Amino acid sequence: MAHETTKTPSQLKLFSTFQGISAPVFQFSSHSHWISACKWHNTSPLHLLSSSYDGEVMLWDLRTALFYVLIGGK
Repeated sequence: MAHETTKTPSQLKLFSTFQGISAPVFQFSSHSHWISACKWHNTSPLHLLSSSYDGEVMLWDLRTALFYVLIGGK
């Protein structure tokens, strides 16, 4: 899957390169500021980590679309 940040800098969109479609497969928007980095989990293709200038690091579960705040949070 490919990822991109959008005109709304706190959104992260994932696209499937296998399906060849232009619509995102997943879209996350829980960060409140620009996303600074994202990385696939080292051992699980179903988990994605993202960090943001809001001071939060989030772990996303692609099976459920739930996220867990690992660093930061209110």
